[in-house]
Amino acid sequence: MFSLITGANGFIGSHLTRFLIAQGEQVRVLIRPQRDVRSLEGLPAEFAYADLQETHSLPARLRRVQCVYHVAADYRLWAENPQDIYESNVTGTRNLLAARRAQIGRFICTSSVGTLVPPHARRLPDEQTHLRLKDMIGHYKRSRFLAEPEALEVARNGQPGVIVNPTSLVGLARHKMFVDCSKASHGLGFRPGPLEAALERAIRWYSENGYVKIPLRNRSARECAA
Repeated sequence: MFSLITGANGFIGSHLTRFLIAQGEQVRVLIRPQRDVRSLEGLPAEFAYADLQETHSLPARLRRVQCVYHVAADYRLWAENPQDIYESNVTGTRNLLAARRAQIGRFICTSSVGTLVPPHARRLPDEQTHLRLKDMIGHYKRSRFLAEPEALEVARNGQPGVIVNPTSLVGLARHKMFVDCSKASHGLGFRPGPLEAALERAIRWYSENGYVKIPLRNRSARECAA
């Protein structure tokens, strides 16, 4: 039986894939066709290609799957057509759940800390905190907020389901969110200087302000333990 990871070629997904393989699990990665998979080079995983918008192709990809790690997402904070973000994050989650509903296994949905809104400055939210769509700022957070009830429906139906809400992530990976200044200098003609210094300051700020405290390999372990 396989553990299936959607969005395995992304930042979290590639680290999670490596972690599960190191634990001795059989891993199947679900990736959109013609996507960059260099982050998964050399890994002993089974590659399956499908788009979460194409529902007819999903049931076959979920055969012999005991656990689904749904990591794929459109994480853009802005898009010319905002509906694209909702199609990826809400409809994509709904389609994946519909395809696996007859399957047996656990569903782990990666959401965002952005959906957790403190009711006021001196009180932190918990599972009983009532959140509303109007509390969400921007299409990305709204799409994540709307996708969570889709995943919670799994638990309401008596099947194992978990939602994970990670915070900001910074680290080493072949991924477009994370800029390697030496590669930018070589491939794009940028010269080390203000950009490199700004990135270094940004990373230090994130670390010093508590955003980056858990190594991603440990975060992968915690997501699996969920």
